Amino acid sequence: KLLAGIFLLIGVLSGGGCMTTYDLLRADPVPVSKFTGENVVLKDETPNYPFRKMWMAPKSEFLPYRKLIIKHVDTSYVRELSYWDKFNEANMVNDYEQQAINIGKYMESSFRRALVNDPNCRFMLTSSPGSDTLVLQLAVIELVPTKATLSAIETIAGFFIPGVGLLTLLNSGKVACEGVVKDSVDGRVLWMFTAVDRDRGAVINIASFQWFKGSENNIDRWADYFVEIINAKDPVTVEAVFPFTILEY
Repeated sequence: KLLAGIFLLIGVLSGGGCMTTYDLLRADPVPVSKFTGENVVLKDETPNYPFRKMWMAPKSEFLPYRKLIIKHVDTSYVRELSYWDKFNEANMVNDYEQQAINIGKYMESSFRRALVNDPNCRFMLTSSPGSDTLVLQLAVIELVPTKATLSAIETIAGFFIPGVGLLTLLNSGKVACEGVVKDSVDGRVLWMFTAVDRDRGAVINIASFQWFKGSENNIDRWADYFVEIINAKDPVTVEAVFPFTILEY
């Protein structure tokens, strides 16, 4: 029944079922943390939008800004793992706080990479505040490692027993972050967002052989979405990649 349910889920990949599949395969939006602000009202976005909650000032308000400061990623708001999420060899051999710090460093470098490689050169990265400069502050809110050993076993078994490899969907990790973009001088907020994603599902999921590769892939996609949204004439038109693929690595 489990395999039948998974195949039924994947079978909704065409026509009007796409939105339903986005909703089922992507992680639900997470509660807003104190990093963003308890009293902040963020709009829930559609399941196929890159960020799950967001508020953004009109694009015209971004026009005076040409530079961006990226702060070190805050990892002090990471939520405690559930019992099932703790049941992972990643947490037996590694310090969880250090894992979050490592992911925070990866997130910072990923957003820097995306902005430096932006073909539109929308922002020049800087470390100095100014009237034409914004500040991006990011925080890791959740970090769940992939159950890599189970995924490796199930992927290998899937070469001999069709469908077993799809069980890796049940072992997926998850990562969530919040972001705030402010004026570097007066602190006025122009953009807030939350992002959360499980590891992307795949028929052959090589990324699932590592505890945090799926999370790193999601962070890379968020960084690219950030650049795409800031460059888009209408941010609403940006769409997340489909949450299932043939090969994820």
